[in-house]
Amino acid sequence: MSSRKPSGEAGFLNKRQLKIAKTVGSGKDQSRTIYFNNGEPIGTAFKKIVAQLLFVIIVLGVIIGIAWAKMYVTDIFSNDSIFTLTMSSKYADTAYVNDISTFVADGNSGAGAINAVATSMGNAGISSSVTTDYYHMMEKALSDSFGENNVVCRKNLSNFNMMTEIYDALSENKSVICQMTLDRDAYAENASDIVYVVVTSVNYSRNEILVQTPYGDTRTLTGDEFVSATRFENKKNYTLGEKLATIFGFKVKNTVFFIER
Repeated sequence: MSSRKPSGEAGFLNKRQLKIAKTVGSGKDQSRTIYFNNGEPIGTAFKKIVAQLLFVIIVLGVIIGIAWAKMYVTDIFSNDSIFTLTMSSKYADTAYVNDISTFVADGNSGAGAINAVATSMGNAGISSSVTTDYYHMMEKALSDSFGENNVVCRKNLSNFNMMTEIYDALSENKSVICQMTLDRDAYAENASDIVYVVVTSVNYSRNEILVQTPYGDTRTLTGDEFVSATRFENKKNYTLGEKLATIFGFKVKNTVFFIER
């Protein structure tokens, strides 16, 4: 009685080896195909990597698209008119805090603004730990410097509400810090930086808003110029990081901090 192998030599081969054997049998030159140690052809592995990268890119695109759409809708509803402020008797007088000196803060306008306010309050020893201009880091640094209960952060305000809240805060002798786009050259048409400034005086009937900038000067802005700056509209050239920061809400239009003195 003769013994017979179940299926010849093929019975001892796995599927990948069978495929290779069939390819060899068909006359294909296997010397041109490179395999990893696990037996997978490099071409197949490359296709898998490309597919995974495309999936990641699509997911990131969807996330960025949703964040951009949210920002766009918020911008539409917050971009209201401030025209009636100039005609309101309630805001005819000047509201101001007049003991904040000019300051210079190259590359760290948030810390410079905090220290300028602290100095005006007799706290010259404060050393701010804020290292970025993201609003949540600024809020934390302000809370650490002046106490959480003495700091209010308002972001994505409508133009009208932002202006009236700034006026009310200055009338109550509170310090006001806001984020805006400015250029080192006060006469430049387009802004180059996103910085923090200290608002020291407003008079809407005269259409004047005074701010202390991190460039060591005091600038007088009209209401429209102020709103354009706090909405980042006068900045034309954004880096990729700045674009992503605004889309994902790390830098937020019409962001204002109020500090109890």
